[in-house]
Amino acid sequence: MNLGFSERWPKQMPANMAGQPTYFIEKIWQGAFDNLLVEKIDYTNYDLAYKSKFDRAWDWRQDWDMVNSKPHPKLHTIRGGNRWKAGDKIHFVINSRSKNRFQFMPVLHVMSVQDIEIIHTGYTPNFPLVMVHNGKNLMNPMGYDEMKQLALNDGFDSIGDFFAWFNGDFTGQIIHWTDLRY
Repeated sequence: MNLGFSERWPKQMPANMAGQPTYFIEKIWQGAFDNLLVEKIDYTNYDLAYKSKFDRAWDWRQDWDMVNSKPHPKLHTIRGGNRWKAGDKIHFVINSRSKNRFQFMPVLHVMSVQDIEIIHTGYTPNFPLVMVHNGKNLMNPMGYDEMKQLALNDGFDSIGDFFAWFNGDFTGQIIHWTDLRY
């Protein structure tokens, strides 16, 4: 199934994020490299295809402050609903459902999914309640450090950015393409 990603944050995000690069392509590749899911030649081939189609490099490679650094890897994504299951094929794409649709890495398989719920109830003074299914029919509430790691592993730069995106109650799935679980 197609799994679409944005290259830029939407305008409704806070000013420090709105219109800025997400670096999701690069973060997903970094996670795939770190977990030995892809080869360097795969990266080279997709990078060249991207340049050919869009006449530019991926955002990370254009940002001179980041050229010699590695992004924090994006190891999963969070989506509403419950349509994904372990074993599904993932087609990582940008510009989904458009003439500029582009698959930016090889097909991988969903390793696992975990149910997630975010509740903005005032349960904690600074952050919403985040609960993740632990595989034993329990939804475990996350502490601050776990929420921070969840945010980073989902491609956000901070827990604040994560909750700027998930700014209302949410029920969905964490879609894992690595062995990571919470």
